[in-house]
Amino acid sequence: PVLLVGLLALLAVWRQHSKEYKRAVQADFLRAFDWGGVLLLSGATIMLVFYASSRPITGVKALQDWRLLAPTLLLFGGFILWEKQRANPFVALNIFSYRNFCLSAFGAGIRKFSMISIAFLIPLYLTDIHALKADTVGLIMTLHAAALLATMRVGGQLADRWGSRWPVIVGSSVQVGVIGHFALLPDTAPLGWVMAGLAGHGLGAGLTLAALDRASINTIPREQRGMAAGLYSMIRFGGTVLGVALGGVVLQYGLERYAEASQAYQLAFWFVAGVVSLSVIIGWRLES
Repeated sequence: PVLLVGLLALLAVWRQHSKEYKRAVQADFLRAFDWGGVLLLSGATIMLVFYASSRPITGVKALQDWRLLAPTLLLFGGFILWEKQRANPFVALNIFSYRNFCLSAFGAGIRKFSMISIAFLIPLYLTDIHALKADTVGLIMTLHAAALLATMRVGGQLADRWGSRWPVIVGSSVQVGVIGHFALLPDTAPLGWVMAGLAGHGLGAGLTLAALDRASINTIPREQRGMAAGLYSMIRFGGTVLGVALGGVVLQYGLERYAEASQAYQLAFWFVAGVVSLSVIIGWRLES
């Protein structure tokens, strides 16, 4: 279904702007375009996804199959070498010299890592520890989305008024605190404490969204902003992929090591909290 929607969207855009595209896309442009860079980056990204989710592909646990890691590293290395030699590269590597962009992009990746980890772990936690049914779990998870929406606009207003640093620091700190709260919850904790944590995490994540987006682009030259936006989205997507993969790896390790399932979840939550704490450091180093 997702592929079909994407194809329909592409068709709609093409029909709307086909005349403009036909004038813009000339033979010289097609010859000068960095097709090699596109192929190398696409291949590296695909292999990273395969490496992070290797079990259904090769039967090996996620992040442990060197047969997928080796080509991933080779493709990324080849992409960097290729782009350095191009006069008109697909990705101008000098974009990573902009401090705010690098910090914000990795901060956005960590934010998505946090969100997808919570979206992955909490439903399992509610099922295993609180024995809730799927429909109840789904209803509780809507608290996270609702809280996220509640602070997205506020985060943008605060970033415009005071700069991106403080919304990122405060929002990330809230996320770290809430995930630590999940890790400290005993098996007998009331369900309301879990619901309050979900809402709190959503509030923190919403507060950082616009601030990170703003910081990522405000020092980039206008002619490179389209490229910067694409890279920013790709790094953020990487956080999504790794959130599920690493969260699952740590949880599985805990389930194999500990007799109580609650201890495995505590380990996973502490791991996620440790990763997300890096975004607090990123916030301090942002230039407002």
